Amino acid sequence: MELRCETARSVFLSDLHLGWRLSKPNLALEFLSQCSPRYLYLVGDTFEGLHGPLNFRSATAVRFWDALRKLSERGTEIAILTGNHDSALAGIRPEVPCRHGAFALHTTLCGERFLVTHGDIFEHMESTAHTPARQFGSWVYPRLVQLGDVLQRIRIPPGIRKRHWCTYWKLKIRRARAHIHAFERAMVELADRYGCDGVVCGHIHRPDRKRLSERWYFNCGDWVEHRSCVVETYDGRMQLIHDLTFTCSSSETP
Repeated sequence: MELRCETARSVFLSDLHLGWRLSKPNLALEFLSQCSPRYLYLVGDTFEGLHGPLNFRSATAVRFWDALRKLSERGTEIAILTGNHDSALAGIRPEVPCRHGAFALHTTLCGERFLVTHGDIFEHMESTAHTPARQFGSWVYPRLVQLGDVLQRIRIPPGIRKRHWCTYWKLKIRRARAHIHAFERAMVELADRYGCDGVVCGHIHRPDRKRLSERWYFNCGDWVEHRSCVVETYDGRMQLIHDLTFTCSSSETP
């Protein structure tokens, strides 16, 4: 289903990693310029601060704040949540009026309450932030992204193309699958603690939508590999949108 921006009451974007050489700033900013939602949630890792210092005077940063300023002037309420790659944002006063913190609570038109958080709290809950496996994953991920970009330009098996190169390997490696499943369960349990009907998060760069333990799990994905987001339409449905620069297929709550 193609997304029409005027049908989006709320937009949730995660893991833009603006300022990183592997990010897609032009595509993300173009998408923001076409939207006029009532609510915009930037669900962490909007900027890249681990692979280099945060530079808020860069051309990309200036364009980003300008895009948010225009949305704010049109009436969009903005929430900027911090992630592990842009945690320095917590000590910086945003250049536009917005909510700012580690999490937010969102209520849909249907009355469902969602916890909105990046998800990096999971690494501290599970004490996996500095394990060798985690460090190796951080090292190998950008290299897989680069390789995937090359393979997208040549013939590769359709199944890999459809599911994306990094996601394909994440789901092939047993340890990675176990990490993803543990993350999903932890996020849903966190939503339960807050008395919410579900969670909207990011962090693991794998867009998804499912029911777990009677609650909704939505992962926004990322704008390094998937160019995906979660939206709430004006009839209160929550949708997961994939590959916004190609086709806008979606999965939604009934």
